[in-house]
Amino acid sequence: MTKHTIKAEVALKDICARYRVIKKSEIEAFGPVYYPIARIEADMHEKTFEDFDAVQESVLRFISIGFKEEAMIANLMGLTTNYVQNMMKMLLSYGHIDPQRNITPLGMESLAQGQKIMLIFTKQVFLLDALNCNIIRIDKDLDRTIVEHPDEMTNSEKHITFLDHAAGISKEDVEKTLKESQFSTLQRLSGGMNINVTAVSDVRCLGIRYVKSYLLKLKGHPPVIFVKRFDYNGKGAERFYWLPFSVEEQSEGTFFGLPDMQVHNYSTSAMIHDAYNRMLENGASEWVQEEMQRSLEELTKKVYGIELMPDATENTVHSSGFSKYATSVLRLLYGFGKDGLFSLVDDRISGNIMILYPDKTDTKLMQCAEYVCQALDQFAFDKVHKFMEKRMQKNDSIIEDMTKILKELLSV
Repeated sequence: MTKHTIKAEVALKDICARYRVIKKSEIEAFGPVYYPIARIEADMHEKTFEDFDAVQESVLRFISIGFKEEAMIANLMGLTTNYVQNMMKMLLSYGHIDPQRNITPLGMESLAQGQKIMLIFTKQVFLLDALNCNIIRIDKDLDRTIVEHPDEMTNSEKHITFLDHAAGISKEDVEKTLKESQFSTLQRLSGGMNINVTAVSDVRCLGIRYVKSYLLKLKGHPPVIFVKRFDYNGKGAERFYWLPFSVEEQSEGTFFGLPDMQVHNYSTSAMIHDAYNRMLENGASEWVQEEMQRSLEELTKKVYGIELMPDATENTVHSSGFSKYATSVLRLLYGFGKDGLFSLVDDRISGNIMILYPDKTDTKLMQCAEYVCQALDQFAFDKVHKFMEKRMQKNDSIIEDMTKILKELLSV
């Protein structure tokens, strides 16, 4: 199986597994796009919390109730005047008192918390969804398949659609949107910054990068782009999952089980539809159509080990067409049993879907597909495959052998 097919097939499998409302028979297009990600640097004011020195806290408490003279506080505390004066200078540097020795709101907050709270100036770099100008949260981080520019692509990937500068994405656009107001900037950044940040004083866009994503178009639904995400708090394979940045309508979010998903604006919607239309245009080209035919022949014969029925109007598979057993055959038969078809996808064919259909009059094939579904719903994929691999005979009766072995597995 080519790397282009593996990437697309695994992505589609994972997306369908997570969003079970997706029916394979209703997929009109599925293909790679490069989604713009902005790198921004923000200047921020952040609160820090430390244990309060007992003497400093006591001096601040005296100031809070109206004692401002060093000598008076020194006399009450049994300290020297110079020592108390130095404490006051430190409290002034923390922002806990003003030059007139009045306690500040930050000083009052420190006393209330029983901690030394200070405001510091800091810088932080974030990744931003460049279409919606929203920070990418740490629990929804990107799987870093990121490229700097379309020129970095290999020849075999040059056809992949970019949501690029030509579609209206630039560093200047991102900065302008972020600088609408302090409040809106802080709101946008709050999903990914430290919770102790109190203000954002400035932001700069350092550049636009691109992350490989997949555009999915279902019958009766607008196109949606899924981006692979990474949750640092997840375990094992669960750390990786596919999620849109936004959807066209609230009802689309509800459809995918994401009722709180952001609804994107008209500009973002127009760019995604433009990407879909360019994908369709590329998919209809002579080069892609020839690539589809080559890919179909390569996949069916070399990967799945099947011959298609020669007289069928569709890409139809009969039990006699199988020449070998492999993990790909398990996946194929599972698709036949679950969906009544199997979708072949490839990064190189610009969103087109190649669909294989089982010959539904072939009772041997349909019975085997049913057993595969039962086995894979009951046991882990690797367990089923290893059980099959040890017992399969090298002969021409692949489907009959599989059915026999699957019956044995299901009876255990």
